[in-house]
Amino acid sequence: MKMDFFVDENVLIPRADTENLVEEVISLAQGKKDVLDLCTGSGAIGISIAKYVDGINVIATDISKEALEVAKINSKNLLKDDNIKLIKSDMFQNINKKFDIIVSNPPYIKTKVIKDYMLKYEPKIALDRRRRWTNVL
Repeated sequence: MKMDFFVDENVLIPRADTENLVEEVISLAQGKKDVLDLCTGSGAIGISIAKYVDGINVIATDISKEALEVAKINSKNLLKDDNIKLIKSDMFQNINKKFDIIVSNPPYIKTKVIKDYMLKYEPKIALDRRRRWTNVL
């Protein structure tokens, strides 16, 4: 998305496929008012939408306080407008409003499979679907 995102050991490194998702949401979000980005991590999805969609308000959530700190750094570095709000929330737990669009690239790997992954620099919580989806399913 032509932006340099800060990442550390508390968030996943944004992948090329994420950019495809963001481009699709940007095309759908034109003329919309409110977007929710669940499991924001570094903020790559929500911040990109906030940057490229005029008049949009984005709420970005994550269960991890540390991930939200990374998203906050990226928001300050990459956005000139204050059209993104970061909230600590386990999925919809602390969300009580309606949105025009809800977007997410949530953890999607089975717990028992993650053990086989060699993640030196990224947090397991960002991949383990059971940790994030327990309250939703």
